[in-house]
Amino acid sequence: QGRKDVVCWDAHPRAEGVWDEVEVPALPEILKYAAAAWLRGKLFVTGGTVGAYGQAGFETNSARCLVWDPARPGDGWRRVADLRTGRSYHAAAVLGGRLYVLGGAGAGIAMASVERYDPETDHWEFVTSMGRRKKFLTAIALNGKLYAIGGDGGSSLPSMGYVGGNLQSCERYDPAADAWDNVTNMARARNRVAAAVLDGKLYAVSGHGHAGALTSCERYDPAADAWEPVPDMATARSMKPAVAVLDGKLWVAGGSGGSSTLASVEVFDPASNTWDATKAAMTTGRSGHALAVLDGELHAVGGMSKTSAEKYDPRADSWSVVPGMALPAGRRACAAAMLLMI
Repeated sequence: QGRKDVVCWDAHPRAEGVWDEVEVPALPEILKYAAAAWLRGKLFVTGGTVGAYGQAGFETNSARCLVWDPARPGDGWRRVADLRTGRSYHAAAVLGGRLYVLGGAGAGIAMASVERYDPETDHWEFVTSMGRRKKFLTAIALNGKLYAIGGDGGSSLPSMGYVGGNLQSCERYDPAADAWDNVTNMARARNRVAAAVLDGKLYAVSGHGHAGALTSCERYDPAADAWEPVPDMATARSMKPAVAVLDGKLWVAGGSGGSSTLASVEVFDPASNTWDATKAAMTTGRSGHALAVLDGELHAVGGMSKTSAEKYDPRADSWSVVPGMALPAGRRACAAAMLLMI
């Protein structure tokens, strides 16, 4: 279910294992399936669904864009200019000091439109649409371009059931030309894929395929415009398993194994082109959680029906619960980022 409450944490602990909670006011409305990103030291929450499923067959898509400034926590959430169209199940990413929202769904129909927000003018504008409609996509910036990876091109309408499916496509946006081009397709169709950049290459990790959770991973080289296979992980993971880069390696934690929520961790070493599945598992299974790096350690926060947080020490190969970092309510599809305040 959607929630109104939001929690942020001070990245500078007063004492070992204790984090300061930053008081973040509740959102003005209950949101689900929104997309969030940090831009210029502020947290932006875009779109999402409001209301209950069943109203006219669908939840209502919000066009609101809400901003919270951690430098002024008492100011609460500020509503800036609305998106040009309401959307949910979309992706958000920052490129060139501007916020982009891509695709998603409206009234059960996947969308191709893309909007860009300029914080200087408080204005959203449509930019060129993607080549095809998609929801459950992933967006990530690399080398001054924006990539839209995978997703689901399907539409769900009461009159026609479900039409479409998972996508292999990867599109790239050039802001200078305001143009999208199709780069080479992935080898596997996947939605809710986890993505990360490591050594100048883009990794697409697991996700949800036609038959369920995937073990497969791929790596894109923008110089060659080519995807190359990465060895499969030991465990299939869907629902966007959490991914982070630490010590030049790709760390993947948790996710959904179909009927179970996973606690296991796998680490990819690009130097040896191998996965290591022998690392210690998290203390509890998590999916839809956040994974971030702080002071050389991994921090896993929240997840579906989870309030706890834990950290991983790579020197000891051990996870430990961080009591002062627990969330007040379970979070699904949360996100984390390290924010440097200057």
